[in-house]
Parts: sequence; structure tokens; C-alpha cells
Amino acid sequence: MSPARYLALVREAVAAARAASIRLAALPSGLTAAQAKAAAPGLTAAATRAGQVAQQLSAARLDDQRLETQRTSIAPLDVALAGALREAASAARAGDIAALDVAVAKVSSGAAAIRAAAAPTS
Repeated sequence: MSPARYLALVREAVAAARAASIRLAALPSGLTAAQAKAAAPGLTAAATRAGQVAQQLSAARLDDQRLETQRTSIAPLDVALAGALREAASAARAGDIAALDVAVAKVSSGAAAIRAAAAPTS
């Protein structure tokens, strides 16, 4: 994979993490099962997007050792984020607020980890 394509994927991973965080932050306090179910399609779309990026990052290999080291750090984080988003979408579809709360916490920490790992280093 070219460095330019890799960096584009990293930007996409960060954007997917940010979009998922924004979507989850927009859920109302005191969420009802009906509201959770209404949020499920958006969460499913976010999980799909994150999963696609995670697959591409996991499969990529770079000749540039610095970027390859970064990729090996970011790829598993993105896989975990996609999994947490799938959990959130599944809980939302079921109207399971407790499971959704657990998944939201995982998404939040996963998104923060991706942003930190993707931050430029000096």
C-alpha cells in the first residue's frame, strides 16, 4: 500500500471514530427502548464504515517502517472500535439500554484511542 493511501485510510478511521462519537453523543439522556431502536440504523452504518476501514488497515502492509509501526498500532484499535459499534447497533436494535450503555463506553474509549494513535509524532 502506498503511504498516501495509508494516510487516507487513517484519516478515514479517525473520521469514522469521530462520526460514531458524535452519533452516540446525540442520543438523548434517559434513552428509551424506542429511541434506541430508532438509532440502530445509524449505528449499523457507522459500524459498517468502521469495519471496512479496519479490514483495509489490517490487510495493508507498508514499506515505510515508521508508518508500518503506526499501522500495526492503529489497525487493532479500529477492529475493536468496529466491534464495539456492532455491539452498540445490536443493543439498539434490541432496545437493550443497559447493553447499549456498555457498548457506548467501549466506543468512546476506542475512538479516543484511535485519535491518540493517529496523532502526528515529532
